[in-house]
Amino acid sequence: MASRRRLIALALAFIVLTGCASKRPVIIETPQQKAEHIAKDYIREHGKFAETDRYVASPYEGGWMVRISREIATNVDGSHVYDPGDTRFVKVNADGKVVEYFPGSPETQAH
Repeated sequence: MASRRRLIALALAFIVLTGCASKRPVIIETPQQKAEHIAKDYIREHGKFAETDRYVASPYEGGWMVRISREIATNVDGSHVYDPGDTRFVKVNADGKVVEYFPGSPETQAH
């Protein structure tokens, strides 16, 4: 009897351990990061996209306003320089839908 109980206990422990080990860790994303990813996906599909663009989301009218800045250079110390004339905005509502896209000035769209 004792060996049977031990075998059942080991089997249950094995099932519990393998079940926990096979699960992927859940990636927790803040609402700000989610808005930035939504804007990045939108720009990738509809606007001018570059991997080096910087996305910064700020709360705005119950949703998010995401500012997109274009990198133009890298300083000697490794910090990035962004073009103040090439700033675009994406407005994301609370449901995660893009409501409006502000492409920036007409001069920067010609590039």
